[in-house]
Amino acid sequence: MHALSEIQSALIQAVVEDNANGIDGMVAPSGLAPARRLQIYRNNFLISLSGALATIFPVLQKLVGERYFDHAARRFACDHPPTVALLSQYGESFPSYLASLTGSNDYRYLTDVGGF
Repeated sequence: MHALSEIQSALIQAVVEDNANGIDGMVAPSGLAPARRLQIYRNNFLISLSGALATIFPVLQKLVGERYFDHAARRFACDHPPTVALLSQYGESFPSYLASLTGSNDYRYLTDVGGF
């Protein structure tokens, strides 16, 4: 039997890293395979966080386009998962992260486009 904290840590790691290895034995079978159930959690994780970033940074989304913004927001969510339980406080470093993804100084102004 695993401690709850071990299960929670394994679940977080599996969702963020998209890697179900090691968690299969911790998940009770219930209809869907554990890896499929984990994929549902991961999808909700990414949709929730990219939606929160779109709400917080609507101008950034307009500047870079919805499709690119969503892709970058999902990458950001995996690279920088929330550390607090308030989505309204999530993503303070997202503008800098987004500017760094472009690989061009032409987009460094994105760091000045805030949402907080």
